[in-house]
Amino acid sequence: MRPISSWLLRGFAAISLLALPACVEGTTAAATATSPSEAAGPPATAVAPGGPASPVVTVPATPPVAATTATPPASPTASATGAQPGAPLPITAPAVTLITLDGTWESASCGSRTYARRITFAEAAKFIAEELVSPCPKGVSCVWSGIIIRQGTYKVEQDTIALTVGKTSSGPAKTQLPTSLALDGSRAPVEAGDDGKPCVYKRTTGTRKP
Repeated sequence: MRPISSWLLRGFAAISLLALPACVEGTTAAATATSPSEAAGPPATAVAPGGPASPVVTVPATPPVAATTATPPASPTASATGAQPGAPLPITAPAVTLITLDGTWESASCGSRTYARRITFAEAAKFIAEELVSPCPKGVSCVWSGIIIRQGTYKVEQDTIALTVGKTSSGPAKTQLPTSLALDGSRAPVEAGDDGKPCVYKRTTGTRKP
């Protein structure tokens, strides 16, 4: 019995040695035939921890917004008077009405001149100066009227009235007419008295021809 068992063991060993290379070759061939891509199958979807993967949404790119310069708010428009809103309104002084020179002006007295002087300025730069030295009372006949009359021309240069006498009436009284008169802020004639005080003429009537 021992010889037979020995031969059987040797036979099984030989068969095993012959079959081992075949098994190794088959395993190698199977491993070679299956590539990593085939074995892996379709790509797996990444799953975020805690739940299934969310679908991927493609968002179109937003075009860049052009930079704009901020426009400062418009400042309040100044009112017609030039005052800013909220500021106190300016106090406007009343306008000074300029007096027209044409017409009759009178000065009751001035310095040593104790009688009235009346000057009438008319068109064409003419004037009449009346010296009311001692007028004859109404209803009384007098040799002399008591009034000395001068006629001439005048010229206004800035704030001065230049008087040029062309004709003087006769009479016993001797009077002096200034060669010029000044004009004040309201354009009224002003005579300089011999006592150094100015004498402003006042208008008595409108325009009168000499």
